[in-house]
Amino acid sequence: MNLLIAAGYLIVFAPRRLLLSAVRRALRHGQLHIVYQPVVEIATRRMTGVEALIRWTHPKWGAVSPSAFMTEVESSSLLASVTRFALQRATEGITQKTDIRPLRVAVNIAPMDLERKEFVADARSAAQPGHPVRSRLFLPAPRARLATLRRYQPQPAHDENTRHALSISGVTRALHVQRPRSLKLG
Repeated sequence: MNLLIAAGYLIVFAPRRLLLSAVRRALRHGQLHIVYQPVVEIATRRMTGVEALIRWTHPKWGAVSPSAFMTEVESSSLLASVTRFALQRATEGITQKTDIRPLRVAVNIAPMDLERKEFVADARSAAQPGHPVRSRLFLPAPRARLATLRRYQPQPAHDENTRHALSISGVTRALHVQRPRSLKLG
């Protein structure tokens, strides 16, 4: 009977553990990187910002789709490390790309990020006071966490993607829903 339980455990949980272990190695070995997707204002057709997206290039598997690993990461203890990586690299990368200033930079966050006690500190450390991106960094949050945002007494803010957003300028938690004015290209 114990053998059946062990076999069932391996069938269900081993792939997840292996995947998370591979993501952990990817973080350590520099296999994760950020790409920037343009956000264009519909009325003017002008690029108003970029969305920083995490990508994984595995040495054997090649390009690994975020849909293949982010769902597992978001429900694991690895989320904090991946979020810190994304915030840090997005802000570092955007300051090095002088051709895309002074645009807004959006870094998507997972619903569970909003429940992490360290999240605000992580966001603040990615864009310290005086950082060129600080006033332009936005963290679109899924609508499913509206109740969590309300807990922090949100202030009105503008998010080009019409999702809830956390403004890093002073780490003000904010939300505002309106008609779409911009479109992500990708």
